[in-house]
This record gives sequence, structure tokens and C-alpha cells, in this order.
Amino acid sequence: MPQSNRSAAALPTIRSLSLAWLTAFVILTLVGLAALLGSSLALQRAMDVMARDVRSAALISEIEAAVLMHQRLGNLMVITGEANIANARAALVPEIRQKLRQAAELVGEPSEQEGLDRVAVKLDNYLESRRRAEVDGAELEDVLRVARGSLGDLLADLRVLRELNDAQVARARAQALRADRLANGIGISAALLLIAGFIAIAVGVRRYVLRPVLSLHGAMRRFRDGERDARAREQRGVSELSELARMFDEMADGLARQRQAQLTFLAGVAHDLKSPLATLKTGIYTLEYESSELRRGKTRALLDRQVDLLIRMVDDLLDATRIEAGHLELRRTAFDLRPLVKDVAALFAPTAPNHRVEARLPPEPVLVDADGLRIEQVVRNLVSNAIKYSPHGGDVAVGVERRGAEAVLYVSDTGIGIPPDEQQSIFLPFRRRRLDIATGAGLGLSVVRRIVAAHGGRIELESQPGVGSTFTVVLPALSGQRAA
Repeated sequence: MPQSNRSAAALPTIRSLSLAWLTAFVILTLVGLAALLGSSLALQRAMDVMARDVRSAALISEIEAAVLMHQRLGNLMVITGEANIANARAALVPEIRQKLRQAAELVGEPSEQEGLDRVAVKLDNYLESRRRAEVDGAELEDVLRVARGSLGDLLADLRVLRELNDAQVARARAQALRADRLANGIGISAALLLIAGFIAIAVGVRRYVLRPVLSLHGAMRRFRDGERDARAREQRGVSELSELARMFDEMADGLARQRQAQLTFLAGVAHDLKSPLATLKTGIYTLEYESSELRRGKTRALLDRQVDLLIRMVDDLLDATRIEAGHLELRRTAFDLRPLVKDVAALFAPTAPNHRVEARLPPEPVLVDADGLRIEQVVRNLVSNAIKYSPHGGDVAVGVERRGAEAVLYVSDTGIGIPPDEQQSIFLPFRRRRLDIATGAGLGLSVVRRIVAAHGGRIELESQPGVGSTFTVVLPALSGQRAA
């Protein structure tokens, strides 16, 4: 693999880079949201626990206050014997028991439930002792003495419960504070991570996208302004931009090569035109002053060949111009390729005494739907090249055959052959080989390839240096029924 392809393959693509950025952003966002949600839930749980324990502590305080109120009202009832006081005191008992049940619903620890159970037992003991003392008709001092122990036990357990609730409230408050600090820390960390992510994305966009785009834009602008050596070179950005830069450089190099080829072509055309024109000038001078009819005839034949050469060069230029402009017109008709091949072979055989030009024809017709003049132009060009590039003579075979649904024309020679590294470039315009052997504009094979492609066919080449070449033209064939 070329170095440029390996380096381009190692670069990230827009899709992979975008996916990586999006994945990182989503992960950061999800982690931040999960952390915030977790800390918020922890904070909410801590607040719920604190609210529960505060309510539980308040209930214990209310129960303690209600017990003390029950004691005071009982004392007043003993002293005064009023029924209203007795009724008010009796109403406190269900209220105290209701508050105990409410406190039992807010239990957060087993020890708290155990404390409530003890309070309930001590409450029953206190109420029973008061009842017995008051039923016996004891004095207030005796009632207080009898109930003092059970009341003290009840109040002591209530204080223990209140202290337990206070400790729970303190722990819940500390937990809530920790959860709040954790939530704040996570929020700040998530924000910093997101900011860092955005900065990383901005830096990545600048490095992998913006900078290569600006570099490529600058190279293209300089090239447009006439700096033909301007190149983007290899861009260390995303793979697509690196590929665009490489394609631009290849295009610029191709244009530079094409421009050089055109300049070379113009120089060659000028040289090629100069030679026949000089021959024409000399021939005209010879015709004017030559008295020998034999020499005059040879001179006229020479002038005819030079004019034919000029006509062929002009025709190649016109054909190349029409093809490049997309104005190649085809006048299709159904015909047999065998007469065309036979006529071309017969045309060239007398002009190449050192070559044996042979037409190889099958017994059955080979029918195509094509422009006969253009196909003849293709065959004549290939045969002419075969003769020119066999400077020491040899066999030139031009044949046709039917292969399934394809009609195959081929021209083979025993000439100098074509090196493998030149076999593709010879079909490009302005490519000329071995100027010491053959002259021309370098457009013949380019025109041939375009004509064949316009007919929906293809041209193939097999060649070996020093052995010879075979050009094969493959065209869609017509069935016998259609031709009939």
C-alpha cells in the first residue's frame, strides 16, 4: 500500500470523529445526570429522614407535655373534685395513645420502636397507679407518692426517646449536608467536564477540520490565481479532507502533466507541420524548374504523400476536438465487418512492401450496428500504427470474428511492442512514442478509444516489448435474424 494511502487510512474520518465526540458528550452527560440524580435522591432521602425524625421528636415532646398535663389535671381534680377537670384529663389519654401510634409509624430504628413499646407499658403503669390511688380516696400527697415512681419512669423513657430522635435528626442533618455538598461537587464537576468536552471538541474541530479546510482552500485559491505549483500536500485532518487534498494534488499534478504534454504536443505538431510544409515548398520549387518528367512524377507523388499526412493530422485534431466537445456524431447502420476489414488490408498492403498485411476473415458474417466510416477509421488507425511501429517489417494481421454476443476486431503485429508501464497512457491524448520511428499528433489512439466507447464497446491491448502487440476492439454484435 502506498505511504499516502496508509497515512490516510490512519486518519480519523468525519463519521468516526463525530461519533467519538458524540459518544464522549453523551457519556459525560449521562454520567453527570446519573451522578446528579443519585446525589439528589440521596439528598431527598436525607431530608425525608430528617423530616421524619423531627416529626417523631415533636410527637415525643407532645406526648411528654400531655403526660405532664394529665398529671396536673389529676392533681387539680383530687383537690377540687370538679367533673370538668376530670373530663379534660380523661380526653388526654386517647390523645396520648394516638400520638404514640403516630410515632410508631415514624420509627426509623429498632431501638426507637423498643423505646415506644416501653413508653406504652410505662404509660399504662402510670395510669393504673393513678387510678388505684384516686379510687382509694387518698390525699394528694399520697396520690403523688404512689404515682411518682411510675410517672418518673414514663418521663425518663420519653426523654430517652427524645434524645434518640434528636440524635437521629442530627445524623440526618449531617447526611443531608453531605449529600448537598456531594450534589454541588458533582454538579460543578459535570459542568467542568462538559466545558472541557466542548473545549476538546473545539480544539479537535480546529485541528482536524478547520485548519485542513483553510489550508486546502488556500492552496486551491493560489492555484486558481495562477500559482501552478500550489499544492495542499498531505493534510493531517479527517480522512475525507486528507483524501480531498490528495485528490486536489493529483488533479493539479495531472493538469500540470497535461499542460506539459500539450506544450510538448504543440512543439511536436509545429515540428511535424514544418517538415511536410518544407517538403511541399521544395517540391513546388522542383516542379517549377525540373525538366525531367520522371522526376516531376516522383515529386508529385511525394507532394501527395505530404498533403495526405497534413490531412490526416488535421483530421485527428478535428476528431479530438469534436470528441472532447461531445459532438461526435454516429450514423449507425447494420453491416458486415468482413468487407471493411478486407478493404483496409487491401488498402495498406501496397504501401508497406516490407510488411505482409493479412486479412483474417471467418466464413460467416459478423454483423454490427455501427457507424461504418468511424469503425473503418478505427481499423485504419490501428493498422497504420502496426506498420509504423514495425520498422523492420514483419507480419500485420487484421481480423474479425464472432464471440457469442460480441463482434471482435483485432490488429496484431510483430513490431517493437509496448512496455507494461506505457500500455495505459498510450490511449491518452498527446501521447506519442518513439518520435524517431513515427510522427503524428499523438491523438490517434485517443480518438480510437473514444469512438469505440461511443459504440458501447471496449478496446484491449496485449503487448510484449520486442515481440509485438495486439489491439482488440470488442463491439456488440447483431443477431442474424435482425440483420435479415
